Amino acid sequence: MKAAPRATGKTTRCSLPARSYQPTFGASDYDLQVDENASATFRVQVGSEANLPDIIHLTTTSDLGWAVTISPDFVTVNPGNFSRVNVTVRAPHNAPPLTAERTFLRATSFRHNASYFSFVLHTTVKAQVFLPRLSSAAPSVTTSPGSTAHIAVNVTNAGNNHDVITVSAPAAPLGWGIELSQTSFALDAGANATFMVNVSPPQRSRGSSFGRRWSR
Repeated sequence: MKAAPRATGKTTRCSLPARSYQPTFGASDYDLQVDENASATFRVQVGSEANLPDIIHLTTTSDLGWAVTISPDFVTVNPGNFSRVNVTVRAPHNAPPLTAERTFLRATSFRHNASYFSFVLHTTVKAQVFLPRLSSAAPSVTTSPGSTAHIAVNVTNAGNNHDVITVSAPAAPLGWGIELSQTSFALDAGANATFMVNVSPPQRSRGSSFGRRWSR
């Protein structure tokens, strides 16, 4: 009979690669424009160059402190893969035109806090568009000589930012009187106000008419 082989006492060991965690970013656009009191959404891809699955935590800081929403702010990423994240930056109400905000986005490995990646998103308030508008539901009225006609006029700021709109009326013909109840309006984008145009014909007017085009 053959003797059983003797144990040599040698042990075979398998070693795994060292753990590695490295978040990465990618975005289709790093610079967006926005109206005041409106939001811009950056579509970001968060990935990992690690050799193990990782949980990545996203946080932000900024220069001006505009409101920022990250959805979602925690993502699970496998090595070599990406997860999509929306980063929404909101410009404040009446933010001045061309105001620029920098949002610093940071992705940190939840498993290894010393591993992180960061970059900057730029949000700029659009250049101002000035667009005052005047309208009246009853632009034509009839009145008697010596009395006063009252016409309600609506002024609207149809531009994209806060504006101060001044309304003026050309000089009336001889004998006519014209008066505006208000001539200056501080209006936010899309806001409107109403003022009265008071027109007085001459005392001895016969079938006369008076008309003017109003302007900013």
